Amino acid sequence: MVIAAARPSTKKRRVSISLSQEAWEYAQADMAARGFKSLSVYLDCLLKKRAEFKTWQDVLDETFGDKPMTDEERDWADRALGLKSPD
Repeated sequence: MVIAAARPSTKKRRVSISLSQEAWEYAQADMAARGFKSLSVYLDCLLKKRAEFKTWQDVLDETFGDKPMTDEERDWADRALGLKSPD
């Protein structure tokens, strides 16, 4: 029995979006600065990059896993981030 690996879909979907004037002007300027020729390619690239982006919560989850921060570690972090005044 031969099982073929599924290839990622390259099918594109046509969508319609509405942007505020401010968002449109920002997108146009950013597209021009980065050399994008179309809004579709620009948004596709941004969304792919966003999917790869790790949030601080992702980093913390990977760092601590199932070992939550101790109260002492949390106090230190709060002070380091300026969320709590130094003692």
